[in-house]
Formats: sequence, structure tokens, C-alpha cells
Amino acid sequence: LVVLLLLPETLPWDSRQKLPRKRDLNPFARLGKVLINPSIGRLCGAFFLFFLAFNGFTAILVLYFKQRFNWGPELATTAFLVVGVVATVVQGGLIGPLVKRFGEWRLTLIGLGLVIAGCLMIPALGSADQPGTIFLAVGILAFGTGLVTPSLRSLVSRRLGEEGQGAALGSLQALQSLGSFLGPPLAGLTYDLIGPASPFAGAAVLLLLQVVVNSLNSGAETLHSASDVLRAASRAAGGFTAADDASMASRLSAHWITTPEQLMGLTSEQWTEDLLLPSSVQMALNTLGFTSLTRDFIGVTKARAAPQDAHLLPTGVLTTP
Repeated sequence: LVVLLLLPETLPWDSRQKLPRKRDLNPFARLGKVLINPSIGRLCGAFFLFFLAFNGFTAILVLYFKQRFNWGPELATTAFLVVGVVATVVQGGLIGPLVKRFGEWRLTLIGLGLVIAGCLMIPALGSADQPGTIFLAVGILAFGTGLVTPSLRSLVSRRLGEEGQGAALGSLQALQSLGSFLGPPLAGLTYDLIGPASPFAGAAVLLLLQVVVNSLNSGAETLHSASDVLRAASRAAGGFTAADDASMASRLSAHWITTPEQLMGLTSEQWTEDLLLPSSVQMALNTLGFTSLTRDFIGVTKARAAPQDAHLLPTGVLTTP
């Protein structure tokens, strides 16, 4: 009611899409379209598998703590309190600076690695271990989850135009709900039929599969946005060669520069003294009148870019109004 009554609609009438046909409202059909989308399908699949695994082993944690460690409600509650505190700290304060430093792709892989580590630590601990060690394993799980979830959402939203973000993020929420629905009964079934450690092992295998798939494709994708912004600017200014392109990609990779947001956070000293980009790229910056990358720089670059480069530049909040 607050949203309906107090918040004005900001989307102009001429920009609004027509109501979809009834057959287009089939939720499974929409999920299928998202999963086969070449730009975001793999990311959405990873999102679903992550919540399938995560909600599976968290559903049996209390039972596992009781049978394995003979924990009562107090210690089990404390474990979930640790999860809540760590998740709040990560998503409430750390995620922004970490994204600027490492980029979403690296944070996704790091987060998956931490969740896998937590999944393997918990069944490896015995009843003789102190509760603090178990709380540490649970905290590692929560830290990894706090990195993966917002990073994957951001990666999906940045690959789509404004007109497709709402539908895609809605489908992500549906995939999360589907994983949350299927994960617990599957984990309970394996817990009963195979053994108490099986949900953790199964989750680790699913997450490891995601790490492998994402790692094989991350080399091109992590450098995609940052490289393409500078590449388009350099071509617009002229004098940009294949050797410059390779050198630029190497320098960005060495400094873990993966997104336009990270480029925009660099100072002029970092551009000239630390990054040491090829002279043709530096010339492009000077030609366009900017010593450091700003939103205006991206807007000007998009306006002056060659037709074959325009579609590679970021859209939405990264372009000037």
C-alpha cells in the first residue's frame, strides 16, 4: 500500500510495454526462455543450482548438529545467529568495496570456494571438536553465500537492457524459490538413504561444478566490460593496434580490473603510474578530454564509438542521461 499510494510511477507511458499474452504468462515457459538465453542462461542456471545446494544442506543442519555433536537448541540457535551476523556484515557493508576491488566474477568464484570449504569442514569435524570450530565453518558458509548471491544478481542485471532486467530478475527470484523448494526434500532423502554427510558432499559437488564451468568462461567475461570501454574509446581516437589490445588486456588482468565501475574508481595517478596502459589508450583519454574514467567519459565514448563497438559498451546507469 505504501508503494502504491506514496511512490510515483517514473516510467513514461510511451516507454511501457504492452501486457503479455496469456500463453506468455506460463512461469515455466518464462524460466525456460531465461535459461536458454545465451547472455544470462549459464548465470541463471548457476543461481538455481546454488540455492538448490545451499537450501538442501541448511535444511538438515539442526538434525545433523543433534545427531553428530549432540547439540541442543542453544548451540544450534547460536550457529544460525552466526550465519545472520556474518551475512549482514558482508551484504550490508563489505560487498560494495569488494566488488570495486575484485569485480563480480571473482567474488562469485571466491564465494563458491568458501561455501565448498564450509560444506567439507562441517562433516569433517567430530564430536570432540569445540563449538567455536563449528561456528567458524558455519561463518565461512555464510561469508561465501553473502558474496555469491548479490554478485550473480549483478552479473545478470548488467548483461541486459533496462527493458529486460525486471523480467530476468523476477525469473531469478523464481529460480531461487524453486531451488529452495526442491533442495530440502532432496537433502533429506540423501541424508536418510546414503548417510548424514551426503547432503554436504552433494552440495560441494554441485558447487564445484559451478566453479569449473564459470572458471572456463571467466577469462573472456571478466575482462569484457572494462576492456570494451577502453577499446571503443581507443578506436574512436585512432591508432589502436592489436598489440595495444593485448597489452591492455594483460594490464587490466594483472590489476584485477574487470568492470567499468572499477575503472571509474581509479585516480589519475593510478591511471598513469600503476596501470601503465598503452600510449594509444592514454591518447584516447586525452583526446576525449578526460584524465580519469567518469560517467561522462563513458557517455561520450558511446556517442563517438564506431558502430561495431557501440553495442559492447555498458548501458543503463553507466551512460549519461
